[in-house]
Amino acid sequence: MHGECSGAGRGQAPRPILASDISYFDFDIISIYMAKIPSKLQPWFDARHRFRLSDAEVQMARELGLNPKKFGSLATEKQQAWKLPLREFIAECYFKRFKRERPEHVRTLEQVIDAEDDVRRKPPN
Repeated sequence: MHGECSGAGRGQAPRPILASDISYFDFDIISIYMAKIPSKLQPWFDARHRFRLSDAEVQMARELGLNPKKFGSLATEKQQAWKLPLREFIAECYFKRFKRERPEHVRTLEQVIDAEDDVRRKPPN
């Protein structure tokens, strides 16, 4: 990861990143993270990143009513060998409750935010 700043050599100051250096794809990712994330969904974003969960696993955990702040105590299978890995724990609990392997329609957290924004923007009748 060292030397990723363009023009950074020994004794040289790194060249600042210009707007022309950022591709369209980078702007799309930046706009997602710059968007206001509701405080009730922020722990889910953090858990998805920290525990490398897929969108389906996050949705399953949300439907089960699990607390994302408690995932750290659930994901200790290395120290406590009798525990299931977090992904398998979520899948097993989901199957026990809903009798299916995965949600029928998987929605990302970004799609959930967009849907909530659409509801809020819709004028009342």
